Amino acid sequence: ILIQDVAQQLFVTEKYLCSTFKKQTGFTLKQYISHCRIQKARNVLHSETATPKEAFLQSGYNDYPTFLRMFKKIVGKTPTEFKKCYAQERSAYPKEILEKMTDDLPEEEMP
Repeated sequence: ILIQDVAQQLFVTEKYLCSTFKKQTGFTLKQYISHCRIQKARNVLHSETATPKEAFLQSGYNDYPTFLRMFKKIVGKTPTEFKKCYAQERSAYPKEILEKMTDDLPEEEMP
């Protein structure tokens, strides 16, 4: 997603879009997009069979090192560490509760 493209679609300048977005949300547009991408990756990693590479491919980043850096910056853990912690968390619940929890998991969560 390019800010220029979003601005063109909304028929406003990039400067106006970015300043208005920051005033309304407290986030810059770049921060918001990064948080959305990382949230998508986190949702992918909730699957027992998903790998960090799959999370990267579905998150919209162009290169893996940038994805890793942003994931760690936002989540505080690498994708592998996050997956491991989530797996340990999951093992503490009975199977029927786990199924209910994952069924109720939202597609995407906004920061």
